[in-house]
Amino acid sequence: MYWINGIASELCPTTAMTACLSSGKDNGIIQHTDQTTTQNDEDSNNITTSNNNEKPHRPTFSSSTHTIAMQPSYHASFFVSCTPQSIYLWSVKPTSILSFVKRSDKHVDEFGRNKSILWKPDGSSFVVLTEKNYLLLYLVLSYDQRSFDFEFPMNHHAYVTGPGEGQGSRTMLIKFRLAIRVDAGVSCGSCSDDTLIIATRKPAAIQCISWIPQQTNSTQTSVQQRLGIFVDHDEHVETMAYDKLMNISVWITNVGRVYFIQNQRQRRDSKSSTKSDSSIHSPVSPSAPSFTESVHWSGRCFHGNTTSDSFDSATCLAINAKFSLIAIGTESGAIYVYSVRNYTSTPILSHQMKLPAMTMASSTSKTQTNGTGNHTNGVGVSSSSTEPSSSTATDVPSSSTQQQQQQQQQHHSPPQKHHQVGAIQSLTWSLDGYALSAGFLGHGGLAVWSVYGALLCSMDDVEDLIDTEDGFTRVQDTYVQQVSSMFWGPGNHQLFVLSQNTQDQHSSHLYILPFAKSALTSFHNSDNARRGLLQMDDRLLLYNNGGDYQENNTNTIDPDAVAWTHILYPSMYITEHWPIRYASISSDGKFIAVAGKRGLAHFSTLSNRWKLFGNQQQEQQILVRGGLVWYKNILIVACEMLTSSSTHDSNKIYEIQMYSRDHNLDQAYILHTEPLNSVPVFMTICGNTLLVYTLDNQLSIYSVHYAEGNPPATRIDLVRQLSLSGIVARAARVRAISLFHGDCGDRIYSVDDITLSNILLLVDGKLMMLSPKFPSDDDDSDLTEQQDSRSSNGHSRSGHWTYDLHVLMEEVEYYWVGQKSVANLWTSIWAVDGRGVKVFTNVMRGDGYGFQAFNKENMMTMESEPSTPTTPIGSGNGFQYRDIGARPYSLGYRIGIEPTSPHSQSWMEMEGESRWQTDLHQLTSKAIYIPLDFYPHAVLLDKGVIVGMEQNIIYRDTLGFLQYKTNTKTHLFIHHLIRNLLQQQLEEDAVVFARAYERLIYFGHSLEILLHTVLEEEAEKTPTDNQDAILPLVIRFLDQFPHALDVIVSCARKTEVALWDHLFASVGKPEDLFELCLTDGRLRTATSYLIILQTMQPLTTGGKDTIRLLQKAMDVDDYELCKELVRFLSSIDHTGRTLHEALSALQTRMAEKSNEPLQNGMDSVVQAMQDL
Repeated sequence: MYWINGIASELCPTTAMTACLSSGKDNGIIQHTDQTTTQNDEDSNNITTSNNNEKPHRPTFSSSTHTIAMQPSYHASFFVSCTPQSIYLWSVKPTSILSFVKRSDKHVDEFGRNKSILWKPDGSSFVVLTEKNYLLLYLVLSYDQRSFDFEFPMNHHAYVTGPGEGQGSRTMLIKFRLAIRVDAGVSCGSCSDDTLIIATRKPAAIQCISWIPQQTNSTQTSVQQRLGIFVDHDEHVETMAYDKLMNISVWITNVGRVYFIQNQRQRRDSKSSTKSDSSIHSPVSPSAPSFTESVHWSGRCFHGNTTSDSFDSATCLAINAKFSLIAIGTESGAIYVYSVRNYTSTPILSHQMKLPAMTMASSTSKTQTNGTGNHTNGVGVSSSSTEPSSSTATDVPSSSTQQQQQQQQQHHSPPQKHHQVGAIQSLTWSLDGYALSAGFLGHGGLAVWSVYGALLCSMDDVEDLIDTEDGFTRVQDTYVQQVSSMFWGPGNHQLFVLSQNTQDQHSSHLYILPFAKSALTSFHNSDNARRGLLQMDDRLLLYNNGGDYQENNTNTIDPDAVAWTHILYPSMYITEHWPIRYASISSDGKFIAVAGKRGLAHFSTLSNRWKLFGNQQQEQQILVRGGLVWYKNILIVACEMLTSSSTHDSNKIYEIQMYSRDHNLDQAYILHTEPLNSVPVFMTICGNTLLVYTLDNQLSIYSVHYAEGNPPATRIDLVRQLSLSGIVARAARVRAISLFHGDCGDRIYSVDDITLSNILLLVDGKLMMLSPKFPSDDDDSDLTEQQDSRSSNGHSRSGHWTYDLHVLMEEVEYYWVGQKSVANLWTSIWAVDGRGVKVFTNVMRGDGYGFQAFNKENMMTMESEPSTPTTPIGSGNGFQYRDIGARPYSLGYRIGIEPTSPHSQSWMEMEGESRWQTDLHQLTSKAIYIPLDFYPHAVLLDKGVIVGMEQNIIYRDTLGFLQYKTNTKTHLFIHHLIRNLLQQQLEEDAVVFARAYERLIYFGHSLEILLHTVLEEEAEKTPTDNQDAILPLVIRFLDQFPHALDVIVSCARKTEVALWDHLFASVGKPEDLFELCLTDGRLRTATSYLIILQTMQPLTTGGKDTIRLLQKAMDVDDYELCKELVRFLSSIDHTGRTLHEALSALQTRMAEKSNEPLQNGMDSVVQAMQDL
């Protein structure tokens, strides 16, 4: 979901300042002089600024460039960094210093050195906390003077600005306003809209101070010991955070406990609310703490709620309002993520995040006890590999050339070194809530997880790239070892990291790490979920799995052809409207649309051309809200129209607009406009059905009508409108909505389908299904009777339609509905969490689907090749060889009807009806979970493959810095679904489903994985635990395909000899299988069985079998196989007797053959024997 892509950039304040001052212009640089001494007198702050009428005053830079703190503004458009004596105001785009303050030595001596920073939420001011317990208040002022405009010697000089740099750097001024002394000492602080909240030391108290300088004396103080919140009487607050969206505070005390805090006044009001742990409802949000009202803190401990010292002490925290989560970093390096279900109950532990090094040493980790007393184990995460991984049993085999290229790029692999992971020093969620970055003190450096625990990248892997213990001293990227603080920039394309040098604690570095993110994080559109679309700061990355933008019909995936197509944003648009807020791709992959701060643009992958608004005024009037989707070549946009009179919410206009790709972007070419009554929050399209969810908790369902023409006649008609007030507490928590029909998935094309369709809802991380409830024949109730939005039995009701609520899965990051049907897999829902993918198959599918209907389109394909090399020595020719004319039923098992004729092709057909269905009460039991060691971003249903991404880190000693790339990884899912069907005793359905993929050359490899997995799992079980064994069913299933004998021998050769008895007890004796291969003419498969026989039989018996096979090879003139068999005999018989017998048999057979054209082949065999 988030991957580092490129090279980190380092920001140097001194270099940036020197560049600013070298132009000799007024840069708004200010400096405190020695006269700044008083506490409240503004006039005494003698601040000098430069202007155009006199020579600009150039401040003397601080001797110390050690950055000790960094803090972004609320929307991360600006950030402040400070050294012990200086303060820098930065803009994120363009990344430059806007203003600079250097405090005089006298000022520092009186008030103390800088320690930390707190921003006011509206960005108008910030506070610097000093070591002498002063709060230095600075105002951030903006004035109209383009001091950072580019200047060139010639006016016609052309230059290109980067993303978000079209307006240039804003001219900002830092003005010192006030110094507030806190005699009790300051340990930490946080901010609400109008109040500065600080925790004092002696006495330990919570103070609320006004941001308004004239009202700073009006404070509220609450002694911590009198609050009745803490477990121990001696605890005091060391770290605090306040979240504006959730109106909650979280405190960490000196002993490492964490407390969930809210306003006591609101707490009392919410006691009458109904408490339900199983629902997603929450009572009315608590009020924000304010100095204007009496604030009485209340709360409860949710991390470390025990009087013992067995809990993992907390060090830092981060609040995710988008998903209602609280992340807690600890001294052990583990992260505990808690879910805030409502405001009246204690947050509960959702999952843990740990580095792989910690997972391996989990036996020494402390056990964490949550607030309810339940012990929860850590969530397993997979490490991002820094070395090219070899082909495993679950991966599609990749070409050797690709692996060699990766190995040449990367440093040689040193021995594994796993140092103890340091404590977590900094945590920050991305602005969209989909990723969590963690900074470690010491080993661990930097790591990024997805919201529910998938490890996306980790600096812990860098240790494997360093060949010596002191190799880290040569790495210029100091963040690989220690991170002090960090934050995500706007658009979440950049991570700003402040790191300390482990060799010199008085040296620090500020870096920018570029990230590529999934388009789903911005807009959870159904088409975005099916296709791989990534966003970067200046471009889009489109996954291309076959050389073009269309899904091809080839029977393989060539790793060398897998690529990401780079689509640069139009510079005229991205410079003005960065960052991109929405990106949407059409279902066929032909068109892409994006929307930034204003306006929109769309791109054609066929013509490689963008279309923009020609009228800039029209572009500025459109603010896309809720998303934009494609219907054929029509772009549907949910937007807010900004006019000069729309300053108040009551005057704002919200509507749906429709544009044609074939026409220019202009309001004169709008095909249709549909007004909306509220702010659009989410929009998607299912077939020709448009879903629009608005802020008033209303879901509107429209039918899209389209008629060809120039321009095409297009309109949308409202079909239904549902209220979700009984299901969703806050509209902002809704991640995605879609319709789902049991027979056609999300391809809804008629009003009747809409009536019968279920509604899929992703709220926070909970995937739910609302299924319409229809009365039975015995039900005499009136469905048109108006009732409340939630009836007494817990069913959701909207108008006269009643819905049952079913929870499909928790901790879902995103999902998609399979748009294609593959054989008897008619519909499917794929849900992604932090560890893999859960598949719901044929949910609520109707009856009456015969197998004949599934086989018509899938059987006219060619057979696939064997999955593995079948020669004893594994030569390349053996891998490519395929026995022509091989047939199924080699072992005598048949599933289905008997053929009426020896030459019948009825083995490709199946009579009867499919029983592969999942009812609502079977959603959990029949779901298929596919664990993955990478993060998935697309599913190729027709290829049987899940495609994902993995972080790749490259380091070279000659460069001294790290390079970041993303590798595409694949995982076969065919065997997972087949095994699930066999466990349900659905053998016919398993065969029909598998035949849809028989054309793929890696189909045999998938069958081998199926057999290998079942064999290893069942062999480890005791006979009493093996009552549900499906190995015999797997063997019966394999025998329906020509691959059976090849799959069995290949699996045996890759399995421990101790498991052979268990395998061949179900398959049959290897001698019989060898005979079957000889009879059927599968000589190379029979050659593989020789290895099995040579291990299980005496040499004399194996030698005779080899001679028989040698004679068969001579009969078919396969002299290459003869040479391999001769070498095989030589390797197993050191006496030479068997080889002599083979030579005699060979000479006899050569005497019988007098064909001259074959003489060269026979001579090569003889020469091979003589060489031995």
